[in-house]
Amino acid sequence: MRLLKEAFNFVLSSAQEYSMKIYEEADSLSSYSDEELLDEMNNGSGKKRIAAAFLYKARHSQNDD
Repeated sequence: MRLLKEAFNFVLSSAQEYSMKIYEEADSLSSYSDEELLDEMNNGSGKKRIAAAFLYKARHSQNDD
């Protein structure tokens, strides 16, 4: 059971670290236009692509309200 708990904590910690990197990447893309974000979503890779998708969705979710 202890090993399972350690493994779970490792996975959780890794996910939190990756989430922070995505957040930081999204912050660096905040000045991008929608067209530039769409370009990153279609042609980018890794964290930048994910961050662009989250940022684009966040912008357009606010407009839906």
